[in-house]
Amino acid sequence: GSDILAVPPAWTVNGQRIQWSRFNVYAVHPDVAELSGSGSADGLKFQWKGELWFEGVYKLVLIMSPDGKKRIDSFQLSWSVPAEFGKYVLSPLLDPWVDNKISKRYEILQPNSNRDFFIWTTGSEKGFLWWPKSTANWVNSPTEKQITLTRTDGVVKVDAAIISKPAELAKSAEYTMVFMATPAKPAPADARSFNLSGWGKVKHSNAQIMGWGTWEAKDTEEDCTSAAGHVPVNPVKFGKVVENWTAKGITPYLYSMPAQVASNDAEYDYFFAEWAKTPTYTHSITKKGTRIINEPCCGHTPVTDLLAYRTDKLFRESPKLGGLYYDLSDVRHCNNVLHGCGGTDAFGKPYMSSIALNLRENLKRIYQVSHAHKRKLMLHAHSLF
Repeated sequence: GSDILAVPPAWTVNGQRIQWSRFNVYAVHPDVAELSGSGSADGLKFQWKGELWFEGVYKLVLIMSPDGKKRIDSFQLSWSVPAEFGKYVLSPLLDPWVDNKISKRYEILQPNSNRDFFIWTTGSEKGFLWWPKSTANWVNSPTEKQITLTRTDGVVKVDAAIISKPAELAKSAEYTMVFMATPAKPAPADARSFNLSGWGKVKHSNAQIMGWGTWEAKDTEEDCTSAAGHVPVNPVKFGKVVENWTAKGITPYLYSMPAQVASNDAEYDYFFAEWAKTPTYTHSITKKGTRIINEPCCGHTPVTDLLAYRTDKLFRESPKLGGLYYDLSDVRHCNNVLHGCGGTDAFGKPYMSSIALNLRENLKRIYQVSHAHKRKLMLHAHSLF
């Protein structure tokens, strides 16, 4: 292994470093360990909870609380990585070094942009990623670039100015973020022998995405109830398409999209307002004159229960289907307070939340179902990079 961090993440408030205490491992499960602790600095109290997950995701929820009202002039997070793990910086697009410095601004200009914000310092293979859930309880000047990376003396230092403009805190302020060493795991052993697509016309092709007929105006044998429904319209005809591919030595995978419901689902009428990612974006199909609209939901809502059930049923009824191909597995932002996204922060500022962890909840569940049936789950982070 390698020491990815030269200096671990550290917090300062009003120029004082937070002093931590009461570290506690309060639960250990097969896939996650749950941690907690507290701290103090400059008359402020801090409580934190951490979740260290099986693939290396470390989720941190930090709560800063005043005793009455407290002026905050600065609140900063800093860490450093060896220069070999900071050769490249992505946020998510590649940011060039200019005079050994990079400055970035976290700002949500378009909530349906599929380019979530994070700071990922990396070498050719190994790196370190930091992802903030939102700008809730950040206080900065309107055009300020809150994150600065500096490359010097064999290290890359990252400084994140969470609060850089004087503000009065009168109630608790909560921050959620993720730290992660990358990559999570090596590439699958069969990655170089998995040759996707080509419709059987490309030499060595052994996998094919099916289900495109759902998008067509006419009926096809591989139709599903919607482009993200996971439910074949006619299981017998669908099964024949699967058999035709496997007879050619090609394993088929069903096209779909994660955490979505369609206007022709009964669940859409009952639950969509609560489940919906807002503001929404849509993908529509016109099938025999009827328009079917697919819309995204946040994956920590019961939409994941619905799709896990449908996926399990699909795999039980289609034993030769290789798995799922998820298009549009990308991360956007949401302000649907009905399920806990967005809101107004402790300083009175409205904010939106990244759906990254919500999508992760959905994909974990679908992966568990896929793994139980010995199927593959492919993710396409559509147009992200």
